Amino acid sequence: MDGIWSDVYYYSAVGFARFMNVEHAVKVPAHISQKEEFSILLANDTDGKPLLYLLSPSNPNKNICLLFDLLKEASENLPLWSVDPLETIHGTLIPGAFFRVSYANRKWEFTNYLNIPYD
Repeated sequence: MDGIWSDVYYYSAVGFARFMNVEHAVKVPAHISQKEEFSILLANDTDGKPLLYLLSPSNPNKNICLLFDLLKEASENLPLWSVDPLETIHGTLIPGAFFRVSYANRKWEFTNYLNIPYD
């Protein structure tokens, strides 16, 4: 975390939250009232189209499945090559962005795991 990558990944989380809250907030059913959290990987396929994977929980409840499906549908509207891979100092490529997703009170929040401070 040299600051440059941290800033880029922080703003991608903020941008994704804005995208979901402004463009797609109305699609979430009102019956989802409790806070739901899950983890995703957002990456690009070989043609640059966004791919979304649910990382956890391994046995999601119905609300998480619904939220993930809405998120996946919305991610299809992201521009090509919207997620850059992270290249580490050793030359390893991390293929996308790993986000903790929270949904509560009709608001999406994304936190990039690469930007969470260590204690």
